[in-house]
Amino acid sequence: MQFRDPLLETSGNIIGFYEREFFVFSNFSSFQLEWRGRLWQTSEHAYQASHFFETAPELVEKIYNAKSAHDAYKLAKENIDKAPKNWENIKVDIMEEIIRCKLEQNPYIKHKLLQTGHKLIIEDSPYDDFWGWGENRDGRNELGKIWMKIRKELTSKTILITGGAGFIGTNFIYYMLKKYPDYKIVNLDKLTYAGNLKNLELLKNNPNYTFIKGDICDEEIVKTAMTGCDWVVHFAAESHVDRSIMDPDTFIRTNILGTNVLLRIANELGIKRFHHISTDEVFGELGPIGKFTENTTYDPRSPYSSSKAASDHLVRAYFHTFGLPITISNCSNNYGPYQFPEKLIPLFATNLIEGKKVPLYGDGLNIRDWIHVDDHSNAVDTILHNGKIGETYCVGGDSEKTNLEITNLVLEYFEKGEEMIEKVPDRRGHDRRYAIDFSKIKNELGWEPKIKFEDGIKQTLQWYKDNESWWREIKSGDYQKYYEDQYINRKN
Repeated sequence: MQFRDPLLETSGNIIGFYEREFFVFSNFSSFQLEWRGRLWQTSEHAYQASHFFETAPELVEKIYNAKSAHDAYKLAKENIDKAPKNWENIKVDIMEEIIRCKLEQNPYIKHKLLQTGHKLIIEDSPYDDFWGWGENRDGRNELGKIWMKIRKELTSKTILITGGAGFIGTNFIYYMLKKYPDYKIVNLDKLTYAGNLKNLELLKNNPNYTFIKGDICDEEIVKTAMTGCDWVVHFAAESHVDRSIMDPDTFIRTNILGTNVLLRIANELGIKRFHHISTDEVFGELGPIGKFTENTTYDPRSPYSSSKAASDHLVRAYFHTFGLPITISNCSNNYGPYQFPEKLIPLFATNLIEGKKVPLYGDGLNIRDWIHVDDHSNAVDTILHNGKIGETYCVGGDSEKTNLEITNLVLEYFEKGEEMIEKVPDRRGHDRRYAIDFSKIKNELGWEPKIKFEDGIKQTLQWYKDNESWWREIKSGDYQKYYEDQYINRKN
């Protein structure tokens, strides 16, 4: 039975699905295509004109201006004797170049290609033995082979994750390997106080997961980890504001110098995508109204946010100066499992389980926008696969809460009263309010958060109740022994 996709059924070009056998893919000749400096009416115009780039430029102009794909084909066929002598040897490469441009410019086509799974793809031209299946379905099917080659690349990427043993990196790795079982993940992490290799213990026998212990400031280790990778997703960062106030130098070294090492080596190795994870804190603080957007002026107010702002600028500089294909996401406050218990939600949850009070800064009316870490992972995934090179996307949860509201929700969940709140002096330079406008990623890429805060916070608090051994090891410092036991002192 054949399934027709109405969005692709234009001028006879369809994508058809034959149950349990194969996909029939179209050449999508009706889609406009920007290729080699020109906007072609259809990809068929571009392909037919490519016959004559070297030998007959006047024909290129005629084909470019042809009224239809059929007219473009007719012109090329009538003048095939003017094509270069080596045309038969280069036309497959030309067609692949055009198809790759179409995929880059039309995410929907890429989406449909990925839907083919591992099935055989056949070009839908029944009368073209070279490009399609031929009249008797026994043609060379060179175009179908190109689709399959590109699909294999799309479904078997190798991604370097920096800081993958941390909170957000851990959740992102689990998310990606579950959604893309053919992807390979290389996790580079220094395993500082916030990096816990035990987070990823479930993956230690997964052949598609590799861990490398190392510092992103170490050029040799970075080059070793990055070699053979297609993409880099850069989570690694010193990220706690209070620690940055106590020790700014560490933040400057890791967040700025370390990012520069990664960018330089990514450029040297020809990495196809470098995605940089940033924060809404680079924008400073908001008044009682308004939200941060991609066009908000940077105004960082702590050593942490200043170092992240500098790293953002470095990433953009490598795009503009060296042409490194980058994207950036600025995200609001994350919450979820595996978060280091110095951050607000896990700190309060674990304190209450231990019978301790929760320390609340100042009047508790500082406002943050909260997003579940799984929604953040989904946003990064969306940007990686569909985002535009060189662009920045703000990612938010549409859940503005005061610290006092969060405190009361946690107290209510654990059936505790206000007597468990301990007021402490406010943090120096404490920004009053953050909020994210994520309309760009919603309108351009179709992403929006799916997990309601009221549901996500309950799931998160329950996770900390169910995983006491995990956070107790962290609070005692015993978790840092895991790496030595697993990798250094292991006897078998």
